[in-house]
Amino acid sequence: MLISANRQQLQEILDEIMASMAIVEPDEQGSFRLLAANAPFFAMLGQPYARPLPEATLYDYLPTYAVDEFLQTLRHSLAEGRPEDFRQAFDQRGQTSWWRVLVKPLRALVDCRPKTRLIITATDITEKIVLANQLQTEQQRYRGLFDTAYDGVLTIDREQRIKLSNRAAQQQFGYSGEILQGMALDQLLPERFRARHGSYIQQFSHSPIQARHMFERGEILCLRADGSEFPAEISISKIRIDGETEFTAVIRDISERNTLIRELKLRANTDPLTGLRNRRSAVEMGQILFDGHGRSGRPLSVLMLDLDHFKQVNDRYGHAGGDAVLQRVAQVLDEERRKGDLLARIGGEEFLFLLADTPREAAGVFAERLRQRIEHEAICVQPGAPAIGITCSIGIDGIREGDGCLENAIERADRALYRAKHAGRNRVAGLED
Repeated sequence: MLISANRQQLQEILDEIMASMAIVEPDEQGSFRLLAANAPFFAMLGQPYARPLPEATLYDYLPTYAVDEFLQTLRHSLAEGRPEDFRQAFDQRGQTSWWRVLVKPLRALVDCRPKTRLIITATDITEKIVLANQLQTEQQRYRGLFDTAYDGVLTIDREQRIKLSNRAAQQQFGYSGEILQGMALDQLLPERFRARHGSYIQQFSHSPIQARHMFERGEILCLRADGSEFPAEISISKIRIDGETEFTAVIRDISERNTLIRELKLRANTDPLTGLRNRRSAVEMGQILFDGHGRSGRPLSVLMLDLDHFKQVNDRYGHAGGDAVLQRVAQVLDEERRKGDLLARIGGEEFLFLLADTPREAAGVFAERLRQRIEHEAICVQPGAPAIGITCSIGIDGIREGDGCLENAIERADRALYRAKHAGRNRVAGLED
């Protein structure tokens, strides 16, 4: 239907699609006639959307800075007859959004004549770019600390035997300088990597390139004297001395840096008070869970849980008491979480539960068990003070046919939560109840 439809039919099809999409056709002037485009596509370009579309080319709507990239990609895809993709930034009202644009050729039969059309699909990747930039910024800050540390240095002859080592290298590998001298270089690598390492050195020896820097290669694993392994980055250079080639390797132990990066990623995705996933992590991982269940047709239920009258806890026991309640509730929820489920704190006293492979009825039973357990939980908010109780309200829903993203199911569960609150709190509710 898509490849042979007329212009009006194409427009009607695209209008039903939530993703940013357009269909173009090359014209005799070397441009691309815009056959159809939906509202999200025009929103991406920052252009008003009107139907029917006027007779125009794609470039009549593109900002000037985006024309060359679009033109080059469309023409290349058309010439090669295969999909092409690229990243494109759009600036609108002082804000920049990033999009992954996929161009795919389609063979169509229009008015009994074969034609090639191109379908353009764009996905908003702004959040991923922003997160990547934030992580990169944090990594650069930590890198500055490590760049001031002393790196290990080894000098190697053409037989790949160590001639000299500095103190940092001796400390890294756990050998004295006397033992390292004359040792085959591959003895500092795990045995599973030794076979191909010699050929790499030989290849570099005959290459016109004089140095390979750390940023040109991924990390490798090195072997200490005690048999333990550590990740490292290596720079290597060569020099001719008395007609012989000598290599110098600079070894940077990145164990600490990798640990810091892992901790940084953990902090970026974790609520610091409860240790649960935060909202950003929940949305990102939840969408992956949603996509997997949506493709396979397996049920996925959504629970929105909110603590009742939580402000009264803060007013009476202070924020320290409120934090103690949130931490204990988070522990209770985490104890109930099954393998494959997703649990997150997404607001002040609000939690999100995604129940994998769980239909609506089973989710209701699970939610009721959560509600009862929290209701009967005695929580100590202050040393020496009597334990207090708290209740919660839970809204439930699940993914449905036609849901384009997880947010649709979350929004319905949130409305169900409002129903539970409105009905008197301390209860479970769904939109169909």
